[in-house]
Amino acid sequence: MTAVAAPPTLSPTATCTVDELARLTGLSCDSASHAVRSGVIPTARLGRRWLVPRARIAEFLHITEEQLDRRIAALPRES
Repeated sequence: MTAVAAPPTLSPTATCTVDELARLTGLSCDSASHAVRSGVIPTARLGRRWLVPRARIAEFLHITEEQLDRRIAALPRES
């Protein structure tokens, strides 16, 4: 019997949701959703969820991924 390799997993911070995109950019949820649906920010669709690669958010904000990491770390945690 041969072992089947587990599918690769994404880092928890490799992508963000549209709600997280809104929090990171200061956009309203509606504006963030519109930017995603219109292709202004490239995304991947997984079922009904839109996943936004962090690299695309950094490009949209004209910052480095390291700066985005600091911005993510500074966000208040949702309760």
